[in-house]
Amino acid sequence: MDGTSPEWRSYVNYRSPFDPCSARVKWYDVPPEVMHPVQKSARKQFAPQEALRKGTLWPEYDSPYPPV
Repeated sequence: MDGTSPEWRSYVNYRSPFDPCSARVKWYDVPPEVMHPVQKSARKQFAPQEALRKGTLWPEYDSPYPPV
């Protein structure tokens, strides 16, 4: 998670001046449908079996999770 993908965003949690711990950067995944709010009429689609594996019918909404 280097921040180069638009699907990953970061924030720094609030840190009080009296907090002994340093602030940490936290990352979260923005779903692709937030990036593409308007549905186009003629979009490419996955084949039915592949769509079931991926969890979406449209490739532009496919967001693979990072390896753990």
